[in-house]
Amino acid sequence: MTNNSWGLLAVQNEIIDECLTCSEGGYREMDLTFIRPKAASTMSRKEKKVRWVAEDVVWTGGNMMSLTSDPYSPSLSNDEPGVRFEPQKLMEGDRAMEVAKKYFPAMVKRLQIDSVTNESDKMSDAMLIVGDLTFVAPVSFVKMRNAGASRGGGYSSEDDGLWND
Repeated sequence: MTNNSWGLLAVQNEIIDECLTCSEGGYREMDLTFIRPKAASTMSRKEKKVRWVAEDVVWTGGNMMSLTSDPYSPSLSNDEPGVRFEPQKLMEGDRAMEVAKKYFPAMVKRLQIDSVTNESDKMSDAMLIVGDLTFVAPVSFVKMRNAGASRGGGYSSEDDGLWND
């Protein structure tokens, strides 16, 4: 059995200018780390994952977060790495937990254990944002996608480097 799931870690950057923020969290910057499993043929014992960090991604819209690595462009360029997330739906509280349990059961289980051990009710504040995420990553992050598909472990003639799975 293989695990093809990807990870996404968001870390909010330090707020440099308080004038840019508002009580609803109108403007923030963060670094997004994308994590994917390495192809089995290139896997070493130490490094089983490949990481790519999109730095200084702009978050606007408060809870209904919109993310972009280039706030001055309406779309991503295919020439440079970048990220864009356009929210479509915000779920909170019980509805958010229902959906999270369905799609992210291991994460919810860890949250439930943490809530019991810390005697807190973190899950009542649960929020889930659904939308379209588009990102253009460097070739070094995606190049081994079809490594086993061709002889010699290189690119197959059908490999355009895009993930359309």
